[in-house]
Amino acid sequence: MIDVTYRINVPWMPARQGVISLIYPPTVMDLLGALGVEEDKCHNFLVVVNRKNRLPEDYLEEGDHVVILPAMCGG
Repeated sequence: MIDVTYRINVPWMPARQGVISLIYPPTVMDLLGALGVEEDKCHNFLVVVNRKNRLPEDYLEEGDHVVILPAMCGG
């Protein structure tokens, strides 16, 4: 198990923050799933790990700081 600090800042979800324990080795998608995000909805989010954008298949490490934001698109 590893501990990851997270913060959710998405208008359509309750704002939450805390520390979550995940089974090693967790991916960004594993974290989103543990926080209640359905797999087919992951494209709706921008996930920043230690100030760098990450993809759903990227791995997390002990002590990572994750911020979950809405994905933006313009037109």
